[in-house]
Amino acid sequence: MNKFLFELLSTGPIENAIGTSELSVSKTVFVKVLNNGDCRTRVRIKLFALDGTKREVDVQSLSVSRRASAFVILDVADIFEFEVQIAIEKDHDVLVSVWGKDENGNLVAAQRLVHQELVEICDVTNY
Repeated sequence: MNKFLFELLSTGPIENAIGTSELSVSKTVFVKVLNNGDCRTRVRIKLFALDGTKREVDVQSLSVSRRASAFVILDVADIFEFEVQIAIEKDHDVLVSVWGKDENGNLVAAQRLVHQELVEICDVTNY
């Protein structure tokens, strides 16, 4: 089996205050991946619910062509607190952003993270 080195990024815990102001509640999370590099890159995205214990809710994989972008949409409608982890191939020129969206598809500004705001957890193989 080939080993690939990934950089593991995290949103950190995000409060999804269901039952409060509709302006701060996301129904979905939009994860956008931009590959500025000259070769195809692989990305793995994991959604965790943090409602008392951390549990994996969804896993999605992307293969993004060179100088192209792609996205996934994750359902967080019934999750009070969540974390998104994004594993990107190390040494690839890739940027990521994460955006919460309400039930009408509008961006939830309080749940918007651009690449610089994501936390690098560690480097991993075969995430």
